[in-house]
Amino acid sequence: GKRHIPFRNSKLTQLLRDSLGGAAKTVMIANVSPCSTQIGETTNTLHWANRAKEIRSVQVEETQFPAWVGIGPQAALASQANGVEMERLQQRVAELERSNEELAAQMRSMVAERD
Repeated sequence: GKRHIPFRNSKLTQLLRDSLGGAAKTVMIANVSPCSTQIGETTNTLHWANRAKEIRSVQVEETQFPAWVGIGPQAALASQANGVEMERLQQRVAELERSNEELAAQMRSMVAERD
């Protein structure tokens, strides 16, 4: 017979995991049938949708993942590496902006000397 599958272990939850956490906004559409032969499926769908709409998630840091997401250590390390790369790129941009300002000052000085 059918056995109960906890919400967090359901295939649908796993498919929607990126949309159910963090700052994501999720819209759910429950497809139901008015046909009396589908009353069981319709009831189950409405029951699941009612339970799912009560889910509240909290925003998590970029490198922190809820345990149920099942992201392995490799994905977490890749995310951390992306954070390190982003920091390195921000530092490089700051260096280039300083260099650009110095060059602009030199050019202004040269133009002033020429005039």
